[in-house]
Order: sequence, then C-alpha cells, then structure tokens
Amino acid sequence: MTKILVCFDTLLDLVLQPGWNSDYEDFDQRIEDCKKLQALIESEQICLYVLRSMIHFVHITVRECFNTPQANRTIAKILELGSYYLTVDHEWWIERITQLDHLPENAELYDIECLICAETAAIDAIVVRDPIVFEELIDRNAELFQTFSPQILDINRFINIFINNRSDLQEIRQFVYPLTPQEMVVQLPWGSTPIDFAYKIHTSIGDHCVKALVNQQEVPLNYRLQTGDIVEIITRETASPDPDWLDFAATQIAKKGISRSIRYNQVQRGWQIIKRHLGNQVSAYRQQLEYIASISNFASIDDFARGVASGDVSRLQFNTLIKMVQENWLNPPSEAASKPKKGRQPWRIASCCIPLPGDEICGVVRSRKQPIRVHSKHCQTLNDLDPQRLQSLCWNQTCARVHLQVTLSDEPDTFRPILNKLVENDITPDLRSLSIVNGAARATIGVDVFSRSHLEAIQRKIADVPTVSSVRLARPILIAADAINETDEAS
Repeated sequence: MTKILVCFDTLLDLVLQPGWNSDYEDFDQRIEDCKKLQALIESEQICLYVLRSMIHFVHITVRECFNTPQANRTIAKILELGSYYLTVDHEWWIERITQLDHLPENAELYDIECLICAETAAIDAIVVRDPIVFEELIDRNAELFQTFSPQILDINRFINIFINNRSDLQEIRQFVYPLTPQEMVVQLPWGSTPIDFAYKIHTSIGDHCVKALVNQQEVPLNYRLQTGDIVEIITRETASPDPDWLDFAATQIAKKGISRSIRYNQVQRGWQIIKRHLGNQVSAYRQQLEYIASISNFASIDDFARGVASGDVSRLQFNTLIKMVQENWLNPPSEAASKPKKGRQPWRIASCCIPLPGDEICGVVRSRKQPIRVHSKHCQTLNDLDPQRLQSLCWNQTCARVHLQVTLSDEPDTFRPILNKLVENDITPDLRSLSIVNGAARATIGVDVFSRSHLEAIQRKIADVPTVSSVRLARPILIAADAINETDEAS
C-alpha cells in the first residue's frame, strides 16, 4: 500500500477545504484533487501517516482562524483519516535542523520535520502545496539528505502517478451517496457497506447493528452500497461488533469503531476472569495488578485484562501471576521510588565491564552534557582512550541493584523454587518482567548485591534450581547520583 505524508497546508486543505485561509488560487482544481485524495485514503488504497506534532499546530491554527469547536472537529477528522501517527525524536530532530546550511524563506520547521520523518519511516511520497520549496531545501542540503528517496509532489501530480502505476485502477472511484429512511444523504467512499453507513450515522448504531435493509430488502452486512440506496440499520441493545466486520469495512471510522468496541468487550471479559480468581474485592489488589501489567509489557491494567481475554496472556502465565498476587510474592516499588528524579544523572555504568561495589573504578568523560561512564580500572576499553578523558572514582555505597534474566521451563508453579531459595538466603527479589514463549518462561528479577562474588553466588543458587536453563545479568545497572565520588588520585 502506498504510504504518504502531507504538509501542513495540504493537510488542512484535506480536512477542511481549500480556501480555508482565504487562498483561492486554483480553487476549483484543488477542491477536486482533495476529494480524490480523500476518497483514496478512506477506501484504504492509500495510507496516510500523520505527525503527532502536526496535530498540535493544526489545533492552534484552526482555533485562531475559527473557534475551538471547529478546531476539535478538524482534529477528529484527521484522526479518522490517519492510519499511523509518527513521533519524532526531538533531540535528534533539532540536531538535524542545526546541520542545515540553508532554509528557504517560506519553509516552516514542521515541513522540515516531514522530510526527516519521511526518510526514517520509509514513506513513499510527501504531498505538498509547493514542491519547489522542499526540492530547494533538499538540493541545498544535499549531503544531509543524500539518502532521501520519497517523491515530493503536489496532489494532482501524485494522483496522476498513482493511477498510472495501478494497472488495475482505470479511474478513481470517489463516493457513493446512500440515504437514510428519512432521506438524509450520507457521503461514503466507493465500496462502503451497511457497517460503514451505520458507523457514519453514529458509533452506537454501528456497535449494536444486527442487520441491514436496503430498499426494504435485507442484505448481507458486506453488501456494497450504491448511490440512491435507502438504508435502514436494525440494532439490538445487547449486540456487539463481530471481528469479521474488519474484513469488509471500507472506512477508517468503521474500522476504528469496531476495533474500539472489540477491545472494550475483551477488557470487560478479562476483568470477569480476574474477579473469578481474586474475588469482588479486586480493588485491594490494584497496586499489584498495575505492577503485573508493567512487568508483562502492557501499558495499563485494562490492557492486561484484554490480554487475558484474548489469549495474549497464556493460561499458565496468568495462573502464575495470580498466585504471586494471592501469596504476596510481588513487591511493587513505592510511588515515591518509582518517580524519576529531576536533574541529569551524572553516572552511567559501562556495559562492557559492569563494575560493582568493591571493584576499582575509573570514569570516562565524554562531554559536559553526557553522564560519565563508569568502568572497571582493568577494563580493556580504557587502554585506547586519551588519559585526559579519564577521571579517578571510588564507590560511595556498598550495595547496588542489578537485574538478572532467568530462563526456565514453563511448568506450573515454576517460580516458587527460585523464590524460596533466594528468601532462604536473605535475598528479597522483585519481579521486573515476565514472558512465556514456545514452552519457555523468561523472567527478569531485581536483587541487591554487595560485590561481584556476591552476585556470582546468587547466580549459582538460581542456576542450581532444576527448572532453570540459564541466568545472566539482564542490563547495565543504574546507580544513584551519590553512589560514586571523584578522587584526586591520578588515573
């Protein structure tokens, strides 16, 4: 499928109408071009990518030109048309901007952001009002954009190229105009079905649709509507969308409505399953359930509940986690501890040698804005560095928190022997993540260690458990700002 980005002015032409800013140059042609592009997007022959930052600029501009309700309606229209929303790494983006040798007088920063995102997201084309501005920007910064491949086209040129490259598409079939029984005309892209019609009228009508009458005759829900069809949607309060509707729904508004309703129903079923195990007082376990969601790589408790209902969380994984909740195996971090501390972190443990308390350490200064990398004094990496970049350091703490990744067989109650062995040795672990794939369980646990020999002893105790196949450090450790001191000793 062809993927496009559109520039700021073109996006507003698309979701409002050409002339929204009193620019009526080539007005009739631009209106026709926008209708064709909108039809291709709504029929999913073209995939529209939208920059998240662009939505912010659109809302401000429309609110200033019109009013807040119009701005909100415009954003809703963008969200209907857009299939994917891109977020740029702004630090990297600003770095690229500062490398530009020439900025055309009428080029905006969000247009340059389009170029950068198009390059990184493998966009096929950028559709703009004035391609010359963008081409000039690329030509004058050829070294920076030497790998840039997307085409930069106005709408008319893009549509002509699109048609020529589609041998099976003789013309752009735009819209059909079916009617409600009250003779209200509804505009839909060509290929739309009664499901698209229902969601266009109202989300609740689509969610509760059970059948459709076209010209007073019942038709399948995948029937393709024609201009002039009189469509009546029959609903039932207890009905909900069928996932199969996604196979034939033609509009984004219908597909998003179906997906949203299916997700909501899965969340409700997931909570019912959780309540069957934890009882009606499930709110008492909320903190632990939030922790379970985070270590299982779900964005929220509701997402975890949806995963339980959909099967993304296996039955064995779910039973293991619920048992951990019931038997109080989990130790969620306190709210204060989980909040990130303000200010720049001055130290970063080097991943090549991973020094621990008790090891002799040395710092590598990279720049004034970056954390000092903490290495073991015996790390081979230091041999190739300028001695002036080295800073002698010493530990100011006797304990560090490390994460261990444990791989073990996927069996009922498989974690209990590990937890029991650690607790017997006065080690209090916390579960950081959990996944079960292809018959193997993988967990990341956090433990406090006092030295490298202490870490090795913990790893041996875990490795001695029969179900464990491997145990290793999961990632470089994080340390507090006061964990290390600088010394005057020469490096």
